[in-house]
Amino acid sequence: MPDAGKPPTSFEPCMALFGLTGAALSSLRAGLIDRYGPRRALPPKSPALLIHWSTCASPPGARYC
Repeated sequence: MPDAGKPPTSFEPCMALFGLTGAALSSLRAGLIDRYGPRRALPPKSPALLIHWSTCASPPGARYC
């Protein structure tokens, strides 16, 4: 938390924007699920898993992703 006389750093507006974006997208997602149901509003898990596996492909001998 910044001091009273100290100007905010460049990191603080980014965090505020991140929080605002998360809140807005969460509300939008909840509205879509309420309107269309989870099977139509949410993407299938298999593409998400393929993306995760492709980005976490590690070289031989690596222990964790």
